[in-house]
Amino acid sequence: MISLKQILQEISHKEFNLQHEYDRLNHELFSGKLIKIPLKWITSNRHGGYVDGIYNKNTGYRINYLAMNKLYERDYDSFINLLIHEMIHVYIMQNNLQEVGGMHGLVFKHEVDRIKSRGYNVPLSDDITNIKVASDIKLKPLIALILNYVKGNHSIIVIQNNINTSTTETKELFDRADKTLIKSVQLIQSSNSELLKFPKQRNFVYKPKLYTLQENIYKNIFDDVTTVIIKELH
Repeated sequence: MISLKQILQEISHKEFNLQHEYDRLNHELFSGKLIKIPLKWITSNRHGGYVDGIYNKNTGYRINYLAMNKLYERDYDSFINLLIHEMIHVYIMQNNLQEVGGMHGLVFKHEVDRIKSRGYNVPLSDDITNIKVASDIKLKPLIALILNYVKGNHSIIVIQNNINTSTTETKELFDRADKTLIKSVQLIQSSNSELLKFPKQRNFVYKPKLYTLQENIYKNIFDDVTTVIIKELH
């Protein structure tokens, strides 16, 4: 599957214009009534897209920008439907509508149903759990600690790129570990895109959260030429 960026470029044979697509959908689905706001591309492991805004009980919402994620591979229809999802949030914020049932409450669902009648399949939420990272995304190296268990499974902690600190913390964590459960730890530095799927934490030793690392992703990381083992303890 080619990346989102390649798909969008091939549609018009030129650089995809996010503003143009926003304006087109605004005219088609919202009668051109959505306000113009800054649009931006992001690379995030948390959102497919989002609208950044601040609510004030006296003045209502102030919308700062709409962001769309270029990290993951999507087909054109999936991307457009997700953009519409975010534009519904703009509509709700712009009109200071009171939602019942959270950000995807009654008003949001009513708009989704209205737009579905126009032939769009707008998702109520965006599940990025199993979406592949786009192949053309170039990443800065990250530091990760991989815990290898006696039973053959793995966990991972990803942190900011600080090799000196993380080397000390790796030994500290392994010294405290239950050796009947953990057989080894591997401290790595890598630009592998799979690492972006895990939230970055401050360190390895102060209340870190362990995330399950599936075997296929484990192999993908270590098959990557950018992956370097900094320290390994058994």
